[in-house]
Amino acid sequence: MTAGSPAVHRLSPPAERTLLVLHGLEDTHGSWRPVARALGAGWGCVGADMPWRAGNSYQWRWDAAPGDWVARTLARLDRPPDLVLAHSFSANAVLDFLVRDQRPGIPAAVLLSPFFYGTKQRATWQTWDAARRAFERQIRAGVSVRSRSRIGADDLELVISRTLARVGIDGFVAVFDEYLRSGTLDLGAVSVPVSVVVGGNERTRSAECAALAAALPNSSLVIEPDRDHYLHLTDPERVAGHCRKALPPDLADRASYQRGASGCW
Repeated sequence: MTAGSPAVHRLSPPAERTLLVLHGLEDTHGSWRPVARALGAGWGCVGADMPWRAGNSYQWRWDAAPGDWVARTLARLDRPPDLVLAHSFSANAVLDFLVRDQRPGIPAAVLLSPFFYGTKQRATWQTWDAARRAFERQIRAGVSVRSRSRIGADDLELVISRTLARVGIDGFVAVFDEYLRSGTLDLGAVSVPVSVVVGGNERTRSAECAALAAALPNSSLVIEPDRDHYLHLTDPERVAGHCRKALPPDLADRASYQRGASGCW
């Protein structure tokens, strides 16, 4: 996908509240199905296949900025979602969108494991090396959490090696660029409440998320002990709980409504 708008898919039937879920790098909308099930009745989940989905060519980088891809996704919906939940690379894309658009049209957002370059120091080759190691760890962990129960250890290592080779420098540079750019964003311009959630096992990321939450005007921070980067896969009930808490009170208490069958999703 290098032009147009991301495809959107229903993960659960229309309901009182709509949650838009955005996956991270080298993932798909299907990874949110456990969270959709955990939310249960009252929540209609809509997932988008972002251009940085699994197996992409990374040509999307030359077509639009990550925040613009979020704007294109929102434009596909027949009405704004009540909450946006985004993981990792998409979490930063949502942050970029919120900074760019002073009237974003979404009441609140949950950012799951975003990255943040909060230091004033110039990046160095050591910054590059540390980020590359973290990137490879996350690719390994992502493959492992999805495949460990289905294949043996030797086959798992083969799949990890092939995935790292396919993603290559294009994938890493896409992440590294956004990592550095995150430190230049005017976070004071973000007008909606943002909940930042991160696994405590990601010690460096946890510190980054704490700095990010501190820089946002209206935010909360949750560091989940003994959890890692893929909290939405390993503990979807916990993530569903964070979504319920993040929903603004005027939306949480309103009378039910049903969306019609019209619209692109």
